[in-house]
Amino acid sequence: MEVLEHIYAENFYRNDLNNAIISLIGATSRYVFLTIPILTHNYCPWLDWNERNPQSWARILRSNEVPLNKDGTPILGHVTLATESWWRCKLESFGLKRLDQIEKRINEYLYMVDPGLLEWWHIFIYEK
Repeated sequence: MEVLEHIYAENFYRNDLNNAIISLIGATSRYVFLTIPILTHNYCPWLDWNERNPQSWARILRSNEVPLNKDGTPILGHVTLATESWWRCKLESFGLKRLDQIEKRINEYLYMVDPGLLEWWHIFIYEK
């Protein structure tokens, strides 16, 4: 599923993300397969990285940090942009268990297909 980054999280005036995750969990019998864009240094070089690793630094962009189109709308409709670590903490807070070996193999394959893809997107695979 590719939708969570389009839903408002706690970085905005309303938080619909928790309800969306609950609905997603309720709609599946066992597995949750997500593609989510993640914050990296190359995507947001202006962010306060200070040599932090996006895999271990849980950071979500505040509403005033979300990149906008010329018309003032979020680029690609992405309103919730966060590091990999932030997404993992969020998903695991709902009791989801990461299937890290399967996830790693899929992401390694995707890297072979398009090395630049994982600089921006990441595959998350969880089990209920």
